[in-house]
Amino acid sequence: MTEDAPQRDHPLREVFNRLRWMVPGAPWRMLPNDLPPWYTVYQQTQRWITAGVFLTMVHDLRMLMRELDGRALSACCYSGQSYPAIQSRAWRTGRL
Repeated sequence: MTEDAPQRDHPLREVFNRLRWMVPGAPWRMLPNDLPPWYTVYQQTQRWITAGVFLTMVHDLRMLMRELDGRALSACCYSGQSYPAIQSRAWRTGRL
């Protein structure tokens, strides 16, 4: 990036807080006005989804819960994917 590249208008923490406020099925434009604008949150969310951030978070939480439960870490947890997740990815990409 160059030094004259545009900088963020809103901290990522505020963007994430607004995303956490979302209720499943709620329209993006119905978010509260005291946090970053809906289009900023939508664009950043799409970037995070593309980068696999949420899948990584779920994987890390699963590993932590297994460790706190005293269970051994299985091969399924090492890969971070389960059979249903692989199926849904195949469905989304059209490779059933």
